[in-house]
Amino acid sequence: MRLEGGELVMVNGHISLPFGSFAGTEEGPASYAGRHRHVLVYLDGCRIIATLRSFREVKTLAGEIAPALIRGELPNPAPILKSYL
Repeated sequence: MRLEGGELVMVNGHISLPFGSFAGTEEGPASYAGRHRHVLVYLDGCRIIATLRSFREVKTLAGEIAPALIRGELPNPAPILKSYL
C-alpha cells in the first residue's frame, strides 16, 4: 500500500478485487483499538479512494463504484473521494 507521502508499507486488511481496505487513514494503518477510520484502496496501483468511518461504508462505496469502474466510466479511479470523516 502506498501512503499519501509516497511511502510503501504492508498493511493488514480485506481484499475483494479490485478493491482492498484497511483500518487507518491515508497517513497509515491504525495502531490502536476501536479503529473508527477505514481506507478504501483501488488495488490497481494501490491508490487510496476514500477514508470512511466504518468498514460497512467501505463495502457500500466499493459496491457503488465497482460497476462503473468495470464499464470504464471512471477516467481516473483515484482519488475519487478524499474523506468522509
